Amino acid sequence: MPLYKFFGNVLILKFGNQLIPISFSDWHSGYRVFSKKMNNTVPYEINSDDFTFDFQILV
Repeated sequence: MPLYKFFGNVLILKFGNQLIPISFSDWHSGYRVFSKKMNNTVPYEINSDDFTFDFQILV
């Protein structure tokens, strides 16, 4: 990974972890596991249909 992308990812990670009370080690990997209980309680119909959907689920 080029150095500028590495530092960009570090900055985004630190900024994102300050926005919400949960700290992630990587916001962009896409490798996440959610419990069945959580999946059954998410109001999917009010979330976006585009690329912001995954961020909405995390928040």
